Amino acid sequence: MSYLVFARKWRPQTFDDIVGQEHVATTLKNAIKMDRVAHAYLFAGSRGVGKTSTARILAKALNCEKGPTANPCNKCASCVEITRGSSLDVLEIDGASNRGVDEVRNLRENVKLSSAHGKYKVYIIDEVHMLTPEAFNALLKTLEEPPAHVKFIFATTQPYKLISTIISRCQRFDFRKIGIDKMARKLEEIAKDEKISIDKDAIYAVARASDGSMRDAESILDQLGTFSKKAITLKDVQTILGVVEQDLIFSLTDRIIKNDAAGSLKFIDEFIADGRDPMQLIEGMMSHFRNLLIARQGTGLKDLVDMSGPDKEALYIQAEKFSTEDIFYVFNILSNTQSAIRSSRSPRLPLEMAVAKLACRGRIATLDEILARLDEVSPDRKGDFAAIKNESGSSQIASVTSAARPEKADGAEPESDAYLKLERIKSAWPAILKQMRIKKMSAASFLLEATPVEFKDSVCTIAFPDGYSFHKENLERNDNRSLLEEIMGQALDEETKVSFIISAGAERKALSAGDVPLSAVIAESAAGEPLVRSALDLFRGRLVE
Repeated sequence: MSYLVFARKWRPQTFDDIVGQEHVATTLKNAIKMDRVAHAYLFAGSRGVGKTSTARILAKALNCEKGPTANPCNKCASCVEITRGSSLDVLEIDGASNRGVDEVRNLRENVKLSSAHGKYKVYIIDEVHMLTPEAFNALLKTLEEPPAHVKFIFATTQPYKLISTIISRCQRFDFRKIGIDKMARKLEEIAKDEKISIDKDAIYAVARASDGSMRDAESILDQLGTFSKKAITLKDVQTILGVVEQDLIFSLTDRIIKNDAAGSLKFIDEFIADGRDPMQLIEGMMSHFRNLLIARQGTGLKDLVDMSGPDKEALYIQAEKFSTEDIFYVFNILSNTQSAIRSSRSPRLPLEMAVAKLACRGRIATLDEILARLDEVSPDRKGDFAAIKNESGSSQIASVTSAARPEKADGAEPESDAYLKLERIKSAWPAILKQMRIKKMSAASFLLEATPVEFKDSVCTIAFPDGYSFHKENLERNDNRSLLEEIMGQALDEETKVSFIISAGAERKALSAGDVPLSAVIAESAAGEPLVRSALDLFRGRLVE
């Protein structure tokens, strides 16, 4: 007999064999016991979670010689034929290669024929979302009122592509990704039966790498059984899958904690010299900091940490060295680096820049700490900044009063009224953008690239950098211009007109804390705080939500 891969050999044959989909199995078993089996089902979920296997089990349950029964015998001729895929009463159709209206018309003709041996004729259409709209429309009438001996089971990984008229005619079951613990237990059972010796840490590594797919996990275990005749270790799994060892992740994180930029860069050099994939390192680090975030929330969420044994203990120790703000900051840098690596010809450069930036960072202060520091340094400026809680609960900082006027040396000439009004506009710019976003988001998005550059005779000149004529032209429309003039007039408490120009000197950049006209005291206090810079970037540059 030819070799049968694990994914086929260990395919579930009864409802009780299905891993991680107890809600589906229980409902279907009850439907059979109560004689309430629907004429059409939709099984939706990611790959390898048991959709087609469950469809076959349901077909066996309906056509078993002892059935319909919630526990098919898997011994009768009907069960054996369905298991082998040779039953004339159970037709499995690939929606990707039989997606046209002609194929569906043939199906409509065939459903009129009675079943060959069993009680029901069952149509299992895999990847049903691949059918054309015309094919769906041709199927509607048959699907709504099929013959009594016909059952439809649709499986799809992309249910949102199905038209609503199809979904409304089916009972829908959503298949979940299989949890790591459940998957690990099943893999241990398979390994024991197949006489494969494998470490527990290696089992969990396989479960994590499969991303909730039991089929993927079984295929990896099958490959590992061929790879090593000895006991399979975590190192073997990492070699096969190309993932970064957990001790390397811990090592690089320790260098970041110690602000060891030189050591971090040396780590990257050795990592790349070994022929390793920078993207794998970034993904490993992102997963690690996700675990650190969970660890920061206390031991009550230990089950959510994708680690086992000593690594989990080390994780909780390492988590004490980070604040929640630190973790958010690091994760943001890693996420940006991931995008940069995908688009870079030299992935080493963004990786080196990222680890150097992380290793050189200071501790990220919380918003409350920043505001408390500002109050201590300059109590009379207490109203200049306020914490704004957005809908998601995160904190941002925005200037909510007029700009602090720059202090002048003794004997210096006072600033002109026009200059002071320009400074007030620059200071109020975040509030102006916020109001624009509230009243008209599209206009606000064009305004993000603009900078106020001059105020003269009640007219504020706003400059765009080269290449942004489209933004300028949109804001010059009467409705957008009038709205902006109204908001700016409210900010200055006087009637204000606007004009737009394209200026070669205008830079395309997200405005930073250094661009905000703050008093010397506040600027000094806020300098170097990434959270402050991020908040100011959000209100004066590109908005990232």
